[in-house]
Amino acid sequence: MLREFAKRVRAHTRGIDLLARYGGEEIVVAVPDTALEGAEAVAERIRERIEATVFPIHRGTRAVPVTVSIGVAARQLEDRAAGEMLKRADLALYRAKQEGRNKVIAAAA
Repeated sequence: MLREFAKRVRAHTRGIDLLARYGGEEIVVAVPDTALEGAEAVAERIRERIEATVFPIHRGTRAVPVTVSIGVAARQLEDRAAGEMLKRADLALYRAKQEGRNKVIAAAA
């Protein structure tokens, strides 16, 4: 399931974007040279595409619907390390889950 998910996310990102597994079932997509609004639009496009097509399982004999909750953050000038941006994205992700899942939430600046 994670491989198929990653393949679908990769189909909606640019070649310069970084896609990496982060923790158990979390994936980080870094979109360089993109403002928060642009990253939020990319995340929404990914969310829509994931929801739109069921995922095959059991060697294609069954299919399951999948949704995704996404937290978005952008680098801020005062960030001393990438971890600060990741923390904001993680908090936004948990907010998306708390607000009903299958959502994109952008971290406040």
